[in-house]
Amino acid sequence: MCAVWFMVLSQVPLLRMSETITMTFRPILILVLLINMLRRGSLQYSVRLVSFAAATWCCFVVLLNDIDLEALKYAGGVVMYMLMFWAVIGIRWNRKELRIIICIVFISCIICAAAILYSNPITDFSVAIKGHLNFLGTSVNRNKNAYVFSLGTVIGLIYLMYGHSIPKLLIFLGTTVTGYALMYSQCRGAFICVVAAVFVLVGFRLHEIGKKQSLKALCLSLLFLVFVIASYYLIKNSELSRLVDGESTSGREIGFRRAWEMFVGSDYFGKLFGNGFMFESRHSDEIGAHLVYLNFLVSSGIVGTLFIVAIMLSSLRHIKGCIPYALYSLALIKTLFEGMEYNFYAALILAVITYNYTITYGGSIDELFSGTQ
Repeated sequence: MCAVWFMVLSQVPLLRMSETITMTFRPILILVLLINMLRRGSLQYSVRLVSFAAATWCCFVVLLNDIDLEALKYAGGVVMYMLMFWAVIGIRWNRKELRIIICIVFISCIICAAAILYSNPITDFSVAIKGHLNFLGTSVNRNKNAYVFSLGTVIGLIYLMYGHSIPKLLIFLGTTVTGYALMYSQCRGAFICVVAAVFVLVGFRLHEIGKKQSLKALCLSLLFLVFVIASYYLIKNSELSRLVDGESTSGREIGFRRAWEMFVGSDYFGKLFGNGFMFESRHSDEIGAHLVYLNFLVSSGIVGTLFIVAIMLSSLRHIKGCIPYALYSLALIKTLFEGMEYNFYAALILAVITYNYTITYGGSIDELFSGTQ
């Protein structure tokens, strides 16, 4: 069942289902996870308490504001995501299950990337410039699946850097597919997520090498710096320049300003408890803020925003090590560009449950990305 939750990353089945079916899927899955949790015994730590409290607060925000079907559907999605996070990280996943979860996430990302590349002329990088891509016959926003590609690319790199006794050629090919799809989508936020995760992975690896061979670590650091600079200028002077070009923000600065004005213009009740989850979209025809903390400031007030910050801080407090930090950095940076959806929670969940494995079973995170027993 743990694998089924992550299969939604592929977007292929969900895109062909009605929204009613996908919304029904979430509570059913939470129920199954709860049964699993009761059978095995749950893990208790602060981030679970915070995420449950955040979900409860979001329900409270709905009750405080106008209740209609559209608001209930949107708020229900937010609450279900939080409860799924609370349920998944509370289970004592063993090594075999975690390997299946990680593998399913990676394969799902490859499926999604392959679908995008199949649906578009893969050598024409100008397709995404207009903001949309073809996805199996449907026009979708270029950002919709880009963060899935970023997650797949990071997982692939972790496999290649830390995995043992695995088909690295196949892993490399899969990582190439997700990486190419990421570049093709030209989503700046997803690209920055990967860059941040790569810096974490490389930084930790260089630190490990430096403990034994300082000169080698220094040479590799210089080579990595040259690679980064060269990559920047190559991208800057190519059809992919949007990835590193700070001149275009897609009008998001307007969304930031408008959302902040909404918050400042709210009464004290709205500032503290929020104005409702549909308030921003219903009171502005401009692009949304695309910043999780500002979105929650408008919709759920200062209290709700503090819960979101607490989820991030308590998650960071609970994890440790190169791989969890790399996955966490991906989730953290996504909050600066897009909402808290499946691909955000998938990265954050993987960061938490892989570290949980080391605490619960005393194993190494590396073995979760290896084929050895």
